[in-house]
Amino acid sequence: MPIELIGQVAHPVDKDRKRELLSHLVKAGNWQQVLVFCRTKHGANRLAEQLENDGIETAAIHGNKSQPQRMKALQRFKDCELQVLVATDIAARGIDIESLPHVVNYDLPHVSEDYVHRIGRTGRAGETGQAVSLVSGEDRSYLRDIERLIGKQIEQQIIPGFEVGSGYHSAKPEPQGRRGQQRQSQPRNSGGQRNAQRNQGNSQRNQGNGQQRHSASQGNGQRSQGNGQRHQGNGQGKSFPSPSGRGRERSERVRGGQPQRQSAPALPQEKIQQSVRQEQLEYHRHQQQAEEPRREAAPANERAKDKAVPALFGVVGRKVA
Repeated sequence: MPIELIGQVAHPVDKDRKRELLSHLVKAGNWQQVLVFCRTKHGANRLAEQLENDGIETAAIHGNKSQPQRMKALQRFKDCELQVLVATDIAARGIDIESLPHVVNYDLPHVSEDYVHRIGRTGRAGETGQAVSLVSGEDRSYLRDIERLIGKQIEQQIIPGFEVGSGYHSAKPEPQGRRGQQRQSQPRNSGGQRNAQRNQGNSQRNQGNGQQRHSASQGNGQRSQGNGQRHQGNGQGKSFPSPSGRGRERSERVRGGQPQRQSAPALPQEKIQQSVRQEQLEYHRHQQQAEEPRREAAPANERAKDKAVPALFGVVGRKVA
């Protein structure tokens, strides 16, 4: 697409009168199929409503619109049912119209290359097209960047009745970084620089956290060492009685902050066997002592039974007889 086939013109206008000027140009020139570029989604919706109120068939497409809504608006625009289609740069990527007569930069892009992509949608297939830019005082610096990029100066025309005010030349560009706005003119590969800065900031935070954890661990180690020394000083020379109650005492010494009990000397194997046999003998002796009263009581019980049985039978026999 030769840029020479596109007529480029800029209309200086105060910012608060841009919408009036656009409506005047469309109506006065009886423009059809006018593609208007806005910088933000909110601005596109607001401009479409205002042009509708001015009696101009208008629709807006942007990222918040669903795919069916965008396709419907685009088809109506191709069929000349819509006079104006307001779009953002991202939403306009899928627009492909062979003979688009008018492209309007309602908001100049912050990235100069986007201007070339915008006006490149007109003047196709060897036909001429017209690119109109509405330039407010805040947009003058962006216009200079665009002129440096394309290597030519864009003609500026003031529309009668829309002369600029006294504050036009002293207006400053809008601050960057607003929500929904594009970034200022910068290389396309700036994403790598932002990622590098983000990674650098994360590494610095991680380094600071590591130093804090190291200092905290060092402080905990010093406190533990001090506690161990106090326990060692308190436990030296102390002896604790054994819980067995056999009169023996086992000395406990504190080493490294933890008490260690000395183990009792192991008994010889013969003493262990002797104690086992003694316990067995005592058990049998207790068993014998418990059985002796039972043996003495058993004969007396048997003699009492022998005497009672004949008497019983004798009494019973006399009664029966």
